[in-house]
Amino acid sequence: MKTYPDDLLQKLDLPILAESVAKGCVSDLGRMAWQAYQPLQSADEVNAVYNKITAYQHFKQEGHKIPFDRFKDIRPSLGKLGIKGMILELYEVVAVLQVAKTIHQVLESLDEWDSEPTSLHQLIQSISRNDRLVETIQDIVNEEGQIRSDASELLAELRIEKAKLSKKIHKVFQSEVGRLKRQGYLFDSVESVRNGRRVLAVKAEHKRKIQGILHDESESGKIVFIEPESCVHLHNDLFSVVQAEQREIQKLLDRLTQIIETQADYLAFSQEIFAELDILQSKSSWCDRYSCSMPTIESKQVVQLIECRNAS
Repeated sequence: MKTYPDDLLQKLDLPILAESVAKGCVSDLGRMAWQAYQPLQSADEVNAVYNKITAYQHFKQEGHKIPFDRFKDIRPSLGKLGIKGMILELYEVVAVLQVAKTIHQVLESLDEWDSEPTSLHQLIQSISRNDRLVETIQDIVNEEGQIRSDASELLAELRIEKAKLSKKIHKVFQSEVGRLKRQGYLFDSVESVRNGRRVLAVKAEHKRKIQGILHDESESGKIVFIEPESCVHLHNDLFSVVQAEQREIQKLLDRLTQIIETQADYLAFSQEIFAELDILQSKSSWCDRYSCSMPTIESKQVVQLIECRNAS
Protein backbone atom coordinates (compact mmCIF):
# COMPACT_ATOMS: atom_id res chain seq x y z
CA MET A 1 0.00 0.00 0.00
CA LYS A 2 1.43 3.37 -1.07
CA THR A 3 1.03 6.28 1.36
CA TYR A 4 2.15 9.89 1.51
CA PRO A 5 4.30 10.50 3.33
CA ASP A 6 5.82 7.01 3.27
CA ASP A 7 5.73 6.76 7.07
CA LEU A 8 2.13 7.92 7.40
CA LEU A 9 0.93 4.66 8.97
CA GLN A 10 3.71 4.82 11.57
CA LYS A 11 2.88 8.46 12.36
CA LEU A 12 -0.73 7.44 12.91
CA ASP A 13 0.46 4.62 15.24
CA LEU A 14 -1.37 2.11 13.07
CA PRO A 15 1.14 -0.71 13.80
CA ILE A 16 0.53 -0.19 17.54
CA LEU A 17 -3.21 -0.39 17.01
CA ALA A 18 -2.82 -3.51 14.86
CA GLU A 19 -0.72 -5.17 17.57
CA SER A 20 -3.39 -4.36 20.15
CA VAL A 21 -6.06 -6.04 18.01
CA ALA A 22 -3.84 -9.11 17.53
CA LYS A 23 -3.36 -9.43 21.29
CA GLY A 24 -7.11 -9.27 21.76
CA CYS A 25 -7.72 -12.32 19.57
CA VAL A 26 -8.60 -15.45 21.53
CA SER A 27 -7.57 -18.02 18.94
CA ASP A 28 -4.49 -18.68 16.83
CA LEU A 29 -6.80 -18.53 13.83
CA GLY A 30 -7.66 -14.90 14.57
CA ARG A 31 -4.10 -13.87 15.38
CA MET A 32 -2.63 -15.47 12.25
CA ALA A 33 -5.34 -14.04 9.98
CA TRP A 34 -4.77 -10.58 11.46
CA GLN A 35 -1.09 -10.74 10.50
CA ALA A 36 -2.21 -10.36 6.88
CA TYR A 37 -4.03 -7.13 7.77
CA GLN A 38 -3.90 -4.25 5.32
CA PRO A 39 -5.60 -0.86 5.83
CA LEU A 40 -8.89 -0.57 3.96
CA GLN A 41 -8.92 1.89 1.08
CA SER A 42 -12.59 2.62 0.40
CA ALA A 43 -15.43 4.10 2.42
CA ASP A 44 -17.66 1.13 1.58
CA GLU A 45 -15.13 -1.35 2.98
CA VAL A 46 -14.68 0.66 6.17
CA ASN A 47 -18.42 1.08 6.69
CA ALA A 48 -18.94 -2.67 6.15
CA VAL A 49 -16.49 -3.40 8.97
CA TYR A 50 -18.09 -0.79 11.23
CA ASN A 51 -21.51 -2.32 10.61
CA LYS A 52 -20.24 -5.76 11.67
CA ILE A 53 -18.66 -4.31 14.81
CA THR A 54 -21.88 -2.47 15.67
CA ALA A 55 -23.95 -5.62 15.11
CA TYR A 56 -21.59 -7.67 17.27
CA GLN A 57 -21.73 -4.98 19.99
CA HIS A 58 -25.53 -5.29 20.11
CA PHE A 59 -25.31 -9.09 20.04
CA LYS A 60 -22.91 -9.06 22.98
CA GLN A 61 -24.76 -6.39 24.97
CA GLU A 62 -27.94 -8.47 24.82
CA GLY A 63 -26.16 -11.32 26.61
CA HIS A 64 -25.31 -13.60 23.69
CA LYS A 65 -21.95 -15.32 23.39
CA ILE A 66 -19.84 -17.03 20.77
CA PRO A 67 -17.56 -19.87 22.05
CA PHE A 68 -14.27 -18.33 20.90
CA ASP A 69 -12.27 -20.60 23.22
CA ARG A 70 -13.44 -23.60 21.16
CA PHE A 71 -12.13 -22.29 17.86
CA LYS A 72 -9.66 -25.00 16.79
CA ASP A 73 -7.01 -24.55 14.12
CA ILE A 74 -7.31 -27.71 12.01
CA ARG A 75 -5.57 -26.35 8.92
CA PRO A 76 -2.48 -28.58 9.36
CA SER A 77 -4.79 -31.62 9.41
CA LEU A 78 -6.71 -30.39 6.37
CA GLY A 79 -3.37 -30.08 4.59
CA LYS A 80 -2.87 -33.84 4.93
CA LEU A 81 -6.09 -34.67 3.14
CA GLY A 82 -5.60 -35.83 -0.41
CA ILE A 83 -2.11 -37.17 0.26
CA LYS A 84 -2.11 -40.82 -0.77
CA GLY A 85 -1.93 -43.19 2.20
CA MET A 86 -2.22 -40.40 4.78
CA ILE A 87 -4.56 -41.17 7.68
CA LEU A 88 -5.56 -38.58 10.25
CA GLU A 89 -4.61 -39.30 13.86
CA LEU A 90 -7.41 -39.78 16.38
CA TYR A 91 -6.75 -36.38 18.00
CA GLU A 92 -7.10 -34.75 14.57
CA VAL A 93 -10.45 -36.43 13.97
CA VAL A 94 -11.58 -35.26 17.41
CA ALA A 95 -10.53 -31.70 16.51
CA VAL A 96 -12.57 -31.87 13.29
CA LEU A 97 -15.57 -33.03 15.33
CA GLN A 98 -15.09 -30.12 17.74
CA VAL A 99 -14.98 -27.67 14.83
CA ALA A 100 -18.20 -29.06 13.34
CA LYS A 101 -19.95 -28.91 16.72
CA THR A 102 -18.66 -25.38 17.34
CA ILE A 103 -20.20 -24.28 14.03
CA HIS A 104 -23.53 -25.56 15.35
CA GLN A 105 -23.06 -23.66 18.62
CA VAL A 106 -22.26 -20.41 16.81
CA LEU A 107 -25.35 -20.75 14.61
CA GLU A 108 -27.50 -21.58 17.64
CA SER A 109 -26.21 -18.48 19.47
CA LEU A 110 -27.23 -16.37 16.49
CA ASP A 111 -30.67 -18.03 16.32
CA GLU A 112 -31.27 -17.06 19.96
CA TRP A 113 -30.67 -13.38 19.16
CA ASP A 114 -33.98 -11.61 18.58
CA SER A 115 -32.79 -9.14 15.97
CA GLU A 116 -33.46 -7.99 12.46
CA PRO A 117 -30.93 -9.42 9.96
CA THR A 118 -27.55 -7.71 10.23
CA SER A 119 -24.14 -8.04 8.61
CA LEU A 120 -23.26 -10.35 11.53
CA HIS A 121 -26.09 -12.66 10.45
CA GLN A 122 -24.76 -12.56 6.91
CA LEU A 123 -21.26 -13.49 8.07
CA ILE A 124 -22.26 -16.37 10.36
CA GLN A 125 -25.00 -17.75 8.13
CA SER A 126 -22.56 -18.02 5.24
CA ILE A 127 -21.69 -21.40 6.77
CA SER A 128 -24.29 -24.05 7.55
CA ARG A 129 -24.71 -26.94 9.96
CA ASN A 130 -23.23 -30.29 8.99
CA ASP A 131 -25.17 -32.78 11.08
CA ARG A 132 -24.15 -35.68 8.89
CA LEU A 133 -20.43 -35.09 9.51
CA VAL A 134 -20.99 -34.82 13.26
CA GLU A 135 -23.11 -37.97 13.39
CA THR A 136 -20.67 -39.96 11.23
CA ILE A 137 -17.72 -39.13 13.49
CA GLN A 138 -19.74 -39.70 16.67
CA ASP A 139 -20.68 -43.16 15.43
CA ILE A 140 -16.98 -44.02 15.79
CA VAL A 141 -15.61 -41.57 18.40
CA ASN A 142 -17.14 -41.23 21.88
CA GLU A 143 -17.53 -38.16 24.12
CA GLU A 144 -14.12 -38.80 25.70
CA GLY A 145 -12.42 -38.64 22.30
CA GLN A 146 -11.75 -42.38 22.14
CA ILE A 147 -12.75 -44.96 19.54
CA ARG A 148 -16.08 -46.49 20.54
CA SER A 149 -16.05 -50.22 21.23
CA ASP A 150 -19.17 -50.60 19.10
CA ALA A 151 -17.62 -48.72 16.15
CA SER A 152 -17.44 -52.11 14.41
CA GLU A 153 -18.37 -55.69 15.23
CA LEU A 154 -14.76 -56.81 14.99
CA LEU A 155 -13.53 -54.09 17.36
CA ALA A 156 -16.20 -55.02 19.90
CA GLU A 157 -15.11 -58.68 19.76
CA LEU A 158 -11.43 -57.80 20.07
CA ARG A 159 -11.98 -55.58 23.09
CA ILE A 160 -14.03 -58.26 24.83
CA GLU A 161 -11.23 -60.75 24.18
CA LYS A 162 -8.63 -58.24 25.39
CA ALA A 163 -10.54 -57.71 28.64
CA LYS A 164 -10.81 -61.48 29.19
CA LEU A 165 -7.09 -62.01 28.61
CA SER A 166 -6.12 -59.09 30.85
CA LYS A 167 -8.28 -60.52 33.63
CA LYS A 168 -6.77 -63.98 33.19
CA ILE A 169 -3.21 -62.59 33.17
CA HIS A 170 -3.94 -60.70 36.38
CA LYS A 171 -5.23 -63.84 38.08
CA VAL A 172 -2.29 -66.01 37.00
CA PHE A 173 0.27 -63.30 37.77
CA GLN A 174 -1.11 -62.65 41.26
CA SER A 175 -0.95 -66.37 41.95
CA GLU A 176 2.77 -66.35 41.03
CA VAL A 177 3.36 -63.27 43.19
CA GLY A 178 1.73 -64.90 46.20
CA ARG A 179 3.70 -68.13 45.82
CA LEU A 180 7.11 -66.51 45.21
CA LYS A 181 6.64 -63.85 47.87
CA ARG A 182 6.06 -66.52 50.48
CA GLN A 183 9.35 -68.10 49.41
CA GLY A 184 11.14 -64.77 49.85
CA TYR A 185 12.22 -64.48 46.21
CA LEU A 186 10.67 -61.06 45.50
CA PHE A 187 11.45 -57.47 46.47
CA ASP A 188 8.89 -55.35 48.33
CA SER A 189 7.85 -53.75 45.04
CA VAL A 190 6.96 -57.15 43.68
CA GLU A 191 6.19 -56.26 40.08
CA SER A 192 6.85 -53.90 37.21
CA VAL A 193 6.15 -53.61 33.48
CA ARG A 194 8.72 -54.26 30.76
CA ASN A 195 7.98 -54.25 27.02
CA GLY A 196 4.29 -53.99 27.81
CA ARG A 197 4.37 -57.15 29.94
CA ARG A 198 3.93 -57.63 33.68
CA VAL A 199 7.15 -58.89 35.22
CA LEU A 200 8.27 -59.99 38.67
CA ALA A 201 10.85 -57.96 40.61
CA VAL A 202 13.10 -60.85 41.67
CA LYS A 203 16.11 -60.76 43.98
CA ALA A 204 19.09 -61.46 41.73
CA GLU A 205 20.34 -64.37 43.81
CA HIS A 206 17.08 -66.26 43.18
CA LYS A 207 16.73 -65.63 39.43
CA ARG A 208 17.64 -69.21 38.44
CA LYS A 209 14.89 -70.58 40.65
CA ILE A 210 12.13 -68.98 38.59
CA GLN A 211 11.10 -70.23 35.17
CA GLY A 212 10.32 -67.49 32.68
CA ILE A 213 11.85 -64.81 30.46
CA LEU A 214 14.40 -62.34 31.82
CA HIS A 215 13.51 -58.88 30.45
CA ASP A 216 15.72 -56.47 32.40
CA GLU A 217 17.69 -55.80 35.55
CA SER A 218 18.20 -52.80 37.82
CA GLU A 219 21.27 -50.56 37.53
CA SER A 220 22.60 -52.02 40.76
CA GLY A 221 22.11 -55.55 39.48
CA LYS A 222 20.26 -56.49 42.67
CA ILE A 223 16.88 -56.82 40.94
CA VAL A 224 16.02 -58.80 37.82
CA PHE A 225 12.69 -58.52 36.06
CA ILE A 226 11.29 -61.87 34.98
CA GLU A 227 8.11 -62.63 33.09
CA PRO A 228 6.79 -65.85 34.68
CA GLU A 229 6.49 -68.77 32.29
CA SER A 230 2.81 -69.21 33.14
CA CYS A 231 2.10 -65.74 31.72
CA VAL A 232 4.20 -65.85 28.54
CA HIS A 233 1.62 -67.46 26.25
CA LEU A 234 -1.12 -65.27 27.72
CA HIS A 235 0.95 -62.15 27.07
CA ASN A 236 1.59 -63.37 23.52
CA ASP A 237 -2.13 -63.84 22.96
CA LEU A 238 -2.84 -60.39 24.41
CA PHE A 239 -0.20 -58.83 22.17
CA SER A 240 -1.82 -60.41 19.11
CA VAL A 241 -5.25 -59.13 20.12
CA VAL A 242 -3.92 -55.61 20.78
CA GLN A 243 -2.22 -55.57 17.38
CA ALA A 244 -5.46 -56.66 15.71
CA GLU A 245 -7.30 -53.97 17.65
CA GLN A 246 -4.88 -51.30 16.41
CA ARG A 247 -5.27 -52.50 12.82
CA GLU A 248 -9.04 -52.23 13.11
CA ILE A 249 -8.75 -48.74 14.62
CA GLN A 250 -6.55 -47.68 11.71
CA LYS A 251 -9.19 -48.95 9.28
CA LEU A 252 -11.82 -46.89 11.08
CA LEU A 253 -9.59 -43.79 11.05
CA ASP A 254 -8.91 -44.36 7.35
CA ARG A 255 -12.65 -44.43 6.70
CA LEU A 256 -13.16 -41.22 8.69
CA THR A 257 -10.25 -39.55 6.87
CA GLN A 258 -11.91 -40.26 3.53
CA ILE A 259 -15.22 -38.85 4.77
CA ILE A 260 -13.55 -35.74 6.20
CA GLU A 261 -11.72 -35.24 2.91
CA THR A 262 -15.06 -34.80 1.15
CA GLN A 263 -15.79 -31.95 3.58
CA ALA A 264 -12.38 -30.26 3.29
CA ASP A 265 -13.68 -27.10 1.58
CA TYR A 266 -16.46 -26.74 4.15
CA LEU A 267 -14.02 -27.12 7.04
CA ALA A 268 -11.47 -24.74 5.48
CA PHE A 269 -14.19 -22.12 5.07
CA SER A 270 -15.15 -22.57 8.74
CA GLN A 271 -11.59 -21.63 9.66
CA GLU A 272 -11.95 -18.36 7.75
CA ILE A 273 -15.26 -17.59 9.49
CA PHE A 274 -13.79 -18.41 12.92
CA ALA A 275 -10.83 -16.11 12.24
CA GLU A 276 -13.05 -13.22 11.11
CA LEU A 277 -15.32 -13.60 14.14
CA ASP A 278 -12.33 -13.63 16.49
CA ILE A 279 -10.91 -10.47 14.91
CA LEU A 280 -14.36 -8.90 15.15
CA GLN A 281 -14.64 -9.58 18.88
CA SER A 282 -11.13 -8.19 19.43
CA LYS A 283 -12.05 -4.96 17.66
CA SER A 284 -15.29 -4.81 19.64
CA SER A 285 -13.40 -5.22 22.93
CA TRP A 286 -10.99 -2.48 21.87
CA CYS A 287 -13.95 -0.19 21.20
CA ASP A 288 -15.38 -0.97 24.65
CA ARG A 289 -12.05 -0.33 26.33
CA TYR A 290 -11.70 3.13 24.83
CA SER A 291 -15.42 4.06 24.72
CA CYS A 292 -15.28 4.46 20.96
CA SER A 293 -18.13 5.90 18.93
CA MET A 294 -19.15 5.21 15.34
CA PRO A 295 -17.64 7.74 12.92
CA THR A 296 -19.24 8.87 9.71
CA ILE A 297 -17.21 7.65 6.76
CA GLU A 298 -17.62 9.19 3.32
CA SER A 299 -15.65 9.07 0.09
CA LYS A 300 -14.68 12.74 0.35
CA GLN A 301 -11.01 13.28 1.11
CA VAL A 302 -11.81 15.49 4.09
CA VAL A 303 -11.25 14.67 7.76
CA GLN A 304 -13.24 16.36 10.52
CA LEU A 305 -12.18 15.41 14.01
CA ILE A 306 -15.07 15.81 16.47
CA GLU A 307 -14.79 14.82 20.15
CA CYS A 308 -11.44 13.13 19.51
CA ARG A 309 -9.03 12.02 22.21
CA ASN A 310 -5.73 10.18 22.46
CA ALA A 311 -6.33 6.51 23.28
CA SER A 312 -2.71 5.76 24.18
